[in-house]
Amino acid sequence: MNNGEKRRTEDYEMTIIVPVYNEVDNMERVEGKMSDYLLKASIKSCVLFVNDGSTDGSLDRIKEICHRNHDMLYISLKKNSGLSTAMKAGIDSTASRLVGYIDADLQTDPEDFNKLLEYASEYQLVSGIRANRKDSAFKRLQSKIANNFRRSMTGDTATDTGCPLKVMWTDYAKRIPFFDGMHRFLPALMMLEDGKFKEVAVKHYPRIAGIYAIGFIAQGFFSARTLVQWFLSERQRKVVSPTIFWACSLIGSVLLFTYGWLRNDFSIILGQVLSYYIYIWNLDAKGAWVKIPLIIRTMLIALPMVTIIIFTLDTASIINKFFRNDNIPIPLVVWGSAGQVIFTLRFIYQWVYSVRIHRSVLPLGFWVISLVGSTIIISYAIYRQDPVLILGQSVGFVAYFRNIIINKKSKKHVL
Repeated sequence: MNNGEKRRTEDYEMTIIVPVYNEVDNMERVEGKMSDYLLKASIKSCVLFVNDGSTDGSLDRIKEICHRNHDMLYISLKKNSGLSTAMKAGIDSTASRLVGYIDADLQTDPEDFNKLLEYASEYQLVSGIRANRKDSAFKRLQSKIANNFRRSMTGDTATDTGCPLKVMWTDYAKRIPFFDGMHRFLPALMMLEDGKFKEVAVKHYPRIAGIYAIGFIAQGFFSARTLVQWFLSERQRKVVSPTIFWACSLIGSVLLFTYGWLRNDFSIILGQVLSYYIYIWNLDAKGAWVKIPLIIRTMLIALPMVTIIIFTLDTASIINKFFRNDNIPIPLVVWGSAGQVIFTLRFIYQWVYSVRIHRSVLPLGFWVISLVGSTIIISYAIYRQDPVLILGQSVGFVAYFRNIIINKKSKKHVL
């Protein structure tokens, strides 16, 4: 950042520092989340990326993001120096009245900056407390021990100094002495400068790796249903519709819906909502639905309805989240949604066909529609660089083609 760019932060009330180290696969999500927040920030804010010597292409991605977004700037360190150094470099490059901080893994929500800002006029440091932490039990234990040790040494009363969401007065932040690990002692350091601090409960999410894990587990269920159905069909020399196919479908749908929500991907969500109740119908036709405990059945039935209510209660936020995301242009949303609609039509076709003959089957048309929809979704996934969709559709593609061959050979549809 040159002096001219540095002065640009003077035009804002808050500069949000985002340290980045080898986060190339997550930068698309960071851009989307930060763009959404800047539109609804309670004060005029900008983003300052601090590239901490990344070696995976993160810097090139940051440059692209800053070129697209006027309210996003960056500085770059020559080598990896650690979080404290990156934070200090960002603070020293800030000219706005307030400076914020959030990690690039986005385990905290940028929208919660507005919660912290409610107290920023009175407190020189406002920090988040991670509510319902999504870290592992071991990591939570480590954090608890470290916080207790720090409090015994410094005398501060902070309960979660490791929370990666903070707002500080810039002039106070610049006076804080620098040392490695400084970021974990900000409350005590702020008190040494005669400042006050306050903690506010904020949301906490799993790491992006955890988000991908949800998607891969979902695709695991979808792949399992396809492979089991394929195996049974090969063994019986006819296309079969086993109960486990529909049970795996329902479980996978819930998980993939969650993945789509976390990925801000409308087309994934749409595909799951459209086929959801058809899975339940087939389970009922197989006599398996009534065997599920009533409380679980109630929750499963209510899930799509609750989602629709959420959509209607905060329409503006939902539109920004899914349809005004520069990372997923509208034509791509339309293309991906078309693929999901076609892919889902196979279940509508299967449902109509099965209702007509009064039994749950997987007819030839089901597999033909599957191939067409899968082809579109794979092309969408390649553009989105979504490993979850690519893996899931690749496994299914072969099975769909093979079921067409089995179906034609059997010349009939049976259970």
